[in-house]
Amino acid sequence: MLGLRLRLAGTTVTPEDRVLLDRVRALHSTLTHRTVLLAHVQSDVDVFAEGLRDLGQDLRDLGDDMLCRVAELDLADAPPHTTLSRESAWCAGELASFGPLVGPK
Repeated sequence: MLGLRLRLAGTTVTPEDRVLLDRVRALHSTLTHRTVLLAHVQSDVDVFAEGLRDLGQDLRDLGDDMLCRVAELDLADAPPHTTLSRESAWCAGELASFGPLVGPK
């Protein structure tokens, strides 16, 4: 972590935000293993469906919680002219450059 105390739209990043990011890291750490396991059980439709369902639920739950937090941040009262620090502007640009990582359905 950068050791910075970030302020987003006038709101300090909270301990709950850190927990949310920890959940992202935890899910990320299991994705490769779960994907490999799903590839190996494709021939057993019931096991494959259950594993896919579990993974989808985990992704949806985390995604929903992330989007709820974004909505809270978007609703926060921001000063009329917010100036980002050089480091924050760089981080924001890096995050934006990723764009959506999931293609069309």
